[in-house]
Amino acid sequence: MADIIKFQNIPANVDERADNPKDIDSFIAWLSKYHSYDYRKYPNYYNIAVRELERNLKESMFWSGLRNFLIDVDAEYHEKMGNPLLETCEPPPLNIKSLNSVIEKAYRKDVLKNESFPEEPRKGGWILPNNWFASLHDILRTTIIVRYLDGVDFLLQRLKEYSEDKGCEFTFDYEARENGYYAVHTGTTVELQMPQYDDLSPININLSVEIQITTQLQSIIKDLLHTYYEKDRVSPNTVSNKWQWEYKSERFNTNYLGHMVHFIEGMVVELRDKQQKNSNNK
Repeated sequence: MADIIKFQNIPANVDERADNPKDIDSFIAWLSKYHSYDYRKYPNYYNIAVRELERNLKESMFWSGLRNFLIDVDAEYHEKMGNPLLETCEPPPLNIKSLNSVIEKAYRKDVLKNESFPEEPRKGGWILPNNWFASLHDILRTTIIVRYLDGVDFLLQRLKEYSEDKGCEFTFDYEARENGYYAVHTGTTVELQMPQYDDLSPININLSVEIQITTQLQSIIKDLLHTYYEKDRVSPNTVSNKWQWEYKSERFNTNYLGHMVHFIEGMVVELRDKQQKNSNNK
């Protein structure tokens, strides 16, 4: 349970702190006072629910066929490009979004990015415990890592075909952020069974499972800078919009590192393709 539930401090003085949430603990107090969040009971329920969803996903047609799908895609790319697409064709490990991360994400959307607070956000509405499983698209998530930049698009198109062939709705978004993060985030909607909050009786839901597609180098950069990005995402302070000129700042170094890696990966693919073309012309 420790890997799912990270909050240890029970909010004190709930009524006093709830009206003006300025951090995670006071946001929990706000959820408790205004949206019936039981911070004593919900963590245990969340742990039960996500483990059940994980088990059912691994038994689904979508997930059980993923290994053969990856083998076929890797072979197709290898035949076309002369290089393997993947380091491994085994299904990637599933990650469960911790309750800590769920609450942080709700805090960002409901408070930090909500210019109308304490009114409901104009776009998308509240992100609350009663709709977390339906509203958040990455409670179950994983990452498939490809060797080359052009492999991202190649795998994306094949994954779309595979998902739709399994009867799953498929969405995707190209992420290219100012902080140097590059990846494609896909969502595959799978019908799964999970327990209800009140009595743990089973209910079917359509859960969006996030599969990120990224390159080896971008994955390394993400792992190295994960702690920095996480801290920055929940910071209430206004970020300087002139970071590109603050060459001594941590933000300058971390952001440009991601952009440089993306540029270099493009050059690598271009060089590989030129070499392949020259080899074919001989």
